[in-house]
Amino acid sequence: MDNRAIGMFDSGIGGITVLKEVKKLLPNEKIIYLGDTKRFPYGSKSKDTIIEISRQCVKFLISKNVKLIIIACGTATSQSLDILKKEFDIPIIGIIEPTVKYIKDNINNEKEKIGVIATSGTIKSGQWEKKIKEEVKNVQIINEEAPLLATMAEQGWISNKVAEYTIKEYMKCFKNIDKLILGCTHYPLFKNAIEEQIGDSVDVINTGEVLAKSLNEVIKENNPHILEMLSDTGREIFMPKGILSQSAEAKVKATKFNATIGISTEKGEPMYLMSMFKKFQGIHPKKLFTYAPATGLPELRELWAAKIKSENPSLQNIQISNPVVCNALTNGLVTSGELFLNKGDFVVLPDKFWGNYRLMFSTLIGAEIATYETFNENNGYNVDGFLKTVKECGIKNKKVFVVLNFPNNPTGYTLTKDEAVQLSDGLVDIAESGINVIAVTDDAYFGLFFDDVLKESLFSMLAGRSKRLLAVKIDGITKESFAWGFRVGFITFGETFKGDNSALFKALETKAAGYLRATISSAPHPSQSITVDVLKEPSFKTERSRLNAVIEERCKKVKSIFDKGLYADEFTPYPFNSGYFMCIKLKNVEAETLRLALLDKYGIGVISTNQTDIIIAFSSVDVENIEELYSVIYQCCKSLTA
Repeated sequence: MDNRAIGMFDSGIGGITVLKEVKKLLPNEKIIYLGDTKRFPYGSKSKDTIIEISRQCVKFLISKNVKLIIIACGTATSQSLDILKKEFDIPIIGIIEPTVKYIKDNINNEKEKIGVIATSGTIKSGQWEKKIKEEVKNVQIINEEAPLLATMAEQGWISNKVAEYTIKEYMKCFKNIDKLILGCTHYPLFKNAIEEQIGDSVDVINTGEVLAKSLNEVIKENNPHILEMLSDTGREIFMPKGILSQSAEAKVKATKFNATIGISTEKGEPMYLMSMFKKFQGIHPKKLFTYAPATGLPELRELWAAKIKSENPSLQNIQISNPVVCNALTNGLVTSGELFLNKGDFVVLPDKFWGNYRLMFSTLIGAEIATYETFNENNGYNVDGFLKTVKECGIKNKKVFVVLNFPNNPTGYTLTKDEAVQLSDGLVDIAESGINVIAVTDDAYFGLFFDDVLKESLFSMLAGRSKRLLAVKIDGITKESFAWGFRVGFITFGETFKGDNSALFKALETKAAGYLRATISSAPHPSQSITVDVLKEPSFKTERSRLNAVIEERCKKVKSIFDKGLYADEFTPYPFNSGYFMCIKLKNVEAETLRLALLDKYGIGVISTNQTDIIIAFSSVDVENIEELYSVIYQCCKSLTA
């Protein structure tokens, strides 16, 4: 979690109205507020002067190591925001765009009259009228310069006779208007007096309040429980409108010269080293050397969404988001954690889990890991223990984050259909009891199912079941498509209510994209381009099935060894039926001692995870060598106990 402060500046005390609203929504945030009273007022100064002043304010706040800058000033927003966004590599937001969105979302008819009261500089810039009419073309805009109000606010003249008379004069031009924008952040201090003059029927818009609410508004409107689930980082993160958005716009409109994003071109094509390009013969350079969008290639996202639907029949009538492309599954899991976990929140995992989870969720994010015994006394999955742990953690925080990894790494176990029903129904019951549940399915080994088990992702059994249950699917081509080094993964959200989830999905996709932009910028373009072509290949499913069959044969060979009762005096297997791995429990030697002996004496590599458990990746051993592998492990155990 980023604990740096938010920076905010205004020409004086007006921005305090924005600060107040931001603190209401983000009470735990540190805020560094710069009140530039020395150069007050901004409204009467030239555009060039405003830009230079704003530039200096931004530099000062950056020197304080802030993570985000809010221009809490209408004049500075209208005159300098676009320029500052281009000059500085830090998120900068102003008061105009969120307010314009509020107007667009709350317009009753396109012939409404909208009043704008602001400083002279803001009104003369024409930014309010320009931005509003870009979104709602036929509204009538009535502008009024009100330079005295900011000065009066600085002097504390808010409720005296002078203020009353001044406001009365300024309000005379606003006859029969529907909305009034307080276009300077000093003006909300006079909101009560303005409402008295203009009447209750007019929507008086406090731009600071709108700004503070804008980022989370869509999520809250669609499903307030999702907003509750978000971490502090998740609430704050957004996709900045900087280089990427300008480059995307230029890609469409810059037909003569496109001098936006930082790549080198020659005759309209990306430059490249021929020695490198020769390794990718048959693929156009634009599919290799340029940046991919932060959310991933649009065609790849569509293809992957279609793949998810086709391989999970239970999702046919369930809405899912457009998958966001990430840098493989680890990056997808960290992103989901950062969006929904605060320090001290609970992550529920089986006691046999992939070690990287601890690094991601505990070390990096600061969450608390709560475990349950993976298997019950009948060698089935311990669903009762899982649900008990989820409920206990959920009661403490009213929110719980669960990771469902099937086929499981390291045990190679996938739920039976009955276990899957019990687990999914139990999670829904917990959510419906008032606990917000984020259920992340780590589907790294999806499709590698070898017994009579659930052959869909648990995502398909959780999406659309409760407004308090958000299903998040993390998957990719790494394991299931045998492309480990390509580093292409996906983050997909499931519906939480019946009805149109598109606005909620868009908000969540944008937050995920914002985090990815801040950490990796985007997933590699060459891997995405190749994946697009591969997914469209007629032979894709056949080839994948052939390789899955090879892994299945190895898995069944291992099972046959243990079905004969061999080696039981030294080790026994934990239940396994899928994936790449299986796990054995040692009876007489320590796991690390055995691992080192196997490596040093026999040239065999395995993984030790604790005192008794050894992980064996049968996926990497040819079937004809599997009997020898387990025989040598047994011999090594015997030699260590002799």
